[in-house]
Amino acid sequence: MYAAAKLYCSPDQINAGQAAINTTCTSYGLIHLVPYETVLPNLTDTFIASLPVVNFEDIGTVAVWNSSILISPSLFRTGVDTESSFDEESALHQKYGWGVYGFWGGVLLIGIVTRFIKFLPHKSLSQRSSEQEVESQQKASRSRPYTVLEKIHGWTQTKFIIPPIIGSYHRRLFWGCSIPTRIETIVLTAYWTWSLIICSVSYKAFWPNLYYTPSDQIWRYVSDRTGTMAYANLPVMWMFSGRNNVFLWATGWEFSTFNIFHRHIARIATIQAIVHSVGYSVMELKSKSYNFDWTEQYWYMGAIATISMSLILGSSSILVRQKAYEIFLVLHVVLSIVTYGWTVLVSHTKIFLSQYDPYVWPLVAIWCFDRFARIVRQVYCNIHVSLSGDMSTSKSTVEYIKDADLLVLNVTAGSQLLKPKPNQHYFLYQPFKWRGWENHPFTVASWTNNGDESHPASPVDSIQSINLSPTTGKDDSEIAVFPVATPIPAIRPSGTTLTFYIRPSTTSNISFTAQLRSLCSSSDQPVPLTILLEGPYGHSTPLHNYDNVLLITGGTGVSAALPYLKSHLQPGTTNRTRNLRFVWAAKQVPMVHEIFHRELENLPMNETANLSVFVTGEDALTQQISGDISETVKEVRQEMMALNIKYGRPDVKRIIEEMVDEKGNESLAVLVCGPVGMADEVRAAVGACLNGGARRVEFVEEVFGW
Repeated sequence: MYAAAKLYCSPDQINAGQAAINTTCTSYGLIHLVPYETVLPNLTDTFIASLPVVNFEDIGTVAVWNSSILISPSLFRTGVDTESSFDEESALHQKYGWGVYGFWGGVLLIGIVTRFIKFLPHKSLSQRSSEQEVESQQKASRSRPYTVLEKIHGWTQTKFIIPPIIGSYHRRLFWGCSIPTRIETIVLTAYWTWSLIICSVSYKAFWPNLYYTPSDQIWRYVSDRTGTMAYANLPVMWMFSGRNNVFLWATGWEFSTFNIFHRHIARIATIQAIVHSVGYSVMELKSKSYNFDWTEQYWYMGAIATISMSLILGSSSILVRQKAYEIFLVLHVVLSIVTYGWTVLVSHTKIFLSQYDPYVWPLVAIWCFDRFARIVRQVYCNIHVSLSGDMSTSKSTVEYIKDADLLVLNVTAGSQLLKPKPNQHYFLYQPFKWRGWENHPFTVASWTNNGDESHPASPVDSIQSINLSPTTGKDDSEIAVFPVATPIPAIRPSGTTLTFYIRPSTTSNISFTAQLRSLCSSSDQPVPLTILLEGPYGHSTPLHNYDNVLLITGGTGVSAALPYLKSHLQPGTTNRTRNLRFVWAAKQVPMVHEIFHRELENLPMNETANLSVFVTGEDALTQQISGDISETVKEVRQEMMALNIKYGRPDVKRIIEEMVDEKGNESLAVLVCGPVGMADEVRAAVGACLNGGARRVEFVEEVFGW
């Protein structure tokens, strides 16, 4: 070796090569390499000339030489090319792996900048508190023409942000799959294309080569590239799936958007892992080497578990994802027992001398941060320790309204610092159940600060009626008076009481909501239970900064709109909105009765608010009321019939078009929260108005999409 080094290498190359080889000797052989300077006196010209010269062709004919040899200049060049090419490919794999973060970093940067640009005018409007300034701004906006930025924003909303990629399907499933919007599809298509290209280019196969044949070189390089890319995708995939993802706040995007990105990254990483495993399997079969060590066997078996996990959790089918976590839990336990799956990732990483540590440790950091943040949020919401040392915790009651098929969950937070905002949701735990680790997100419909006497926890004695426009869909000039309900008993513990309206599940008797319903089955009164809050999550849209607001909700989706509506109707509130319309479609009359009288009967109406109610699931109301229903339902139905409120679905397209025509050049925010069909219908209607030339129209969809 040193004879060839003397002939073909410079002194600097000799020192560098000697250091590299000595590292191998000490790491694997536990000995030190004899220094070049020690051997140099023996490397005379006579000695070197006496050595047999070996060419590349000789490697295939003689396996072992029993004397020192000298490699030929061409064989030396082949060795240099082999080693340098392999090293260059390895470095290239790493560079392309880091390119994953460059791609998603660019996407997130665009989202952050866009949110900041949209935030500035809202911040400016929020700082104007006087009614005179608000009125002045409203007058200016009515006559102000659209700016270039507003035209660009409207065009972008029309062509990319709002429309889904397939017809009007977005929240509705198309052949069992959720459909992304156009902009989401563009991002995902770009990433799929980029991933395919990156895994297909920059491979240099040549012959002669000391390590592999040309075909084996391609198999090795493709396997290494896809393995590196699969590892590189893991931190982004994990980050996008976390509920404490900081980019949710930074970009203002919905969790459902990041979830779509998360699932597609998982699919790409799965395909890359499969190609990686197939490539190495082919190489092993071609080499006729079947003597894998145990670590390698665990790795290949564990790869099956990893691929199965990614395929399950990465599926876009709701039917699969509903049971994905339970399926994976069982699968993981079984495969772990067979393959020591919990050591797979670490073992595979150690095989490559920590080469993949930069990809693995971020996973640990992301997981630890998310779990730590969850614990902090739970402590913040549920525990309060006073200066005297007294500790208060969260207290909860749940009530099931059978006629309305509605659960009313009241949770009084232990914390004295909780400041809820509209459209925030909380994850709810039942820690003392046998599946106490499960948690479910629900949007808070209303809240009461129990220490503030100006905001009572229950209706006061003097109750005002509120005005409801009849839901004929034709004429809003008629005014109907909704009947007054019996006041609800007040419960006034310390802290802030959050109210959640929940529709119990009808598909499973062991679901979280079904268990709450069963808990109330033997009582007509609120039942105490232990609930832990984790939150708040989500961001509140500043609807008060829009001249016109349209709230369209369905069923318990009214929870997202109620805080905005109550804020608008609250006495003493100054906001920009001069025209607010609230449209609510519900299946049962009793649900309308319960929620309206619990939430709105204390609030005085004003001329800027218009409320409409649609009952969609009570066709029998126009017929003779049968004698087998409760007296309460009879009374409520008769009251609703006396009000001449029509039954049927709201024509949301017409309602939106009317609001757009009425607003002129003023700003309009359209918020929707309800069934998937309603959400897609509103999205399509807003998109059609924007496509027709309307501007200053903002579409807000309040949906927590898994």
